[in-house]
Amino acid sequence: MNKKILVLLGSPRKNGNTALMVEAFCKGAKEKGHEVTVLDTTAMHLDGCRHCNSCWKKGRACSCEDDFIQISSKLESSDVLIMAAPLYWGQFPSYLKAAVDKLYAYLMPGREAAPAVKEIGVITCGDMEDESAFDEIVPWYRGVAKFFGWTDIGYVGIPKLVESGDVKKTDGLECAYQMGKIL
Repeated sequence: MNKKILVLLGSPRKNGNTALMVEAFCKGAKEKGHEVTVLDTTAMHLDGCRHCNSCWKKGRACSCEDDFIQISSKLESSDVLIMAAPLYWGQFPSYLKAAVDKLYAYLMPGREAAPAVKEIGVITCGDMEDESAFDEIVPWYRGVAKFFGWTDIGYVGIPKLVESGDVKKTDGLECAYQMGKIL
C-alpha cells in the first residue's frame, strides 16, 4: 500500500547531515512507491503555541497568522510523519519544536479535523560522542506517538557528526535509506 509521508525538516544547515539523511530516506520511500513531501520548518514563519485556546476559531488548526496552515493540511492527509533535525541540547531546534507544539490544536474539544497520521519516526544526528545523546529525544517523540496513538516506526540517530557531510563517513545514509524502504 502506497503511503503519503510528511517529513518535517528542522535543520538550519541546508546541505547538512540531517538534510542528507532526509534525501536518503526519501529515496528509499519513493523506491517503494510512497509519496513524500518535505517541509522545511527553518524556511517557515512559525510562532510557538501560545496556549490561547483559540484553535479552530478561524476554520483552521491554529488561529495564528503563520505557516502552520501548510503543515496542518499535510498532517491531515499524510499517513506517516517523520521529524528530522539535529539535536540541540538534547532536543530539536526551535524551528521544528514550534511546529510540534502546535499539534495541541488536534487535542482540543470541537476540533474540525485530525491528523491522518498513523506512524511516526525520527531522523536525527549531532556532534555528541555516542548514542546516549539520543536518550532524551527518543522518549519525547515516543511520548508524542503514544499520546496520538501513532505507531513508532523507529529512529535513525547518528552521533559524532560535526561538519556538513560527516554523515557520509558513517552508515547514517544507509540507515535512513532503509528506514524509507521498510515503510
